This record gives sequence, structure tokens and C-alpha cells, in this order.
Amino acid sequence: NVYLASFMKFLNRHYQHEYVINMIQQGMNEFIKIHVCCYPEHKFVKTHFIGSISKIFEKELKSAAKNNGIILGDIIQKPVDNLVNYHLNYIKV
Repeated sequence: NVYLASFMKFLNRHYQHEYVINMIQQGMNEFIKIHVCCYPEHKFVKTHFIGSISKIFEKELKSAAKNNGIILGDIIQKPVDNLVNYHLNYIKV
């Protein structure tokens, strides 16, 4: 995971190149086919994504989700922010 993520700076820096754009789009499609479409209910429930990669390449992720009939939920870069806000706003001590 960390090894693959180390390439994201390079991809983001060269995002304007058609080769890189196509590679990201294909990668998102493959990811969804392998890791989301394997669940029988994938076309009936929202699928949420967490992490920097999903947020940075949100456009490609949304396109891949649409191409594969996925109902896209939230895309959250840093889930800890939402967790902290929840505890600050909803938990009374």
C-alpha cells in the first residue's frame, strides 16, 4: 500500500499527460471491478471511499463508479477529521 502510494506524487505531477490520465482511469476501473463488484449488492448500496488517492483522483473515481453501475457515497480524504468533529459536536461529557 505504502509502496504504491509513493508513485502518486509522480502521477499527480504529470497528470496533464494523456498517458497518465488513461492509466489512472484504467486503474480506477480495475480497482472497482476487483474490489467492489465482487459483492453481490454492489449495485444496490452506496460505496464510500476513504483516503488521499480517492480524493485526489475523485473525477476518475466517479467516472469508474458510473461505468460500473456503482452508487457512489462519500469520498473522504481524512476520516479522522469527521471523527473528531463528531466527538466535539455530539458527545456530551
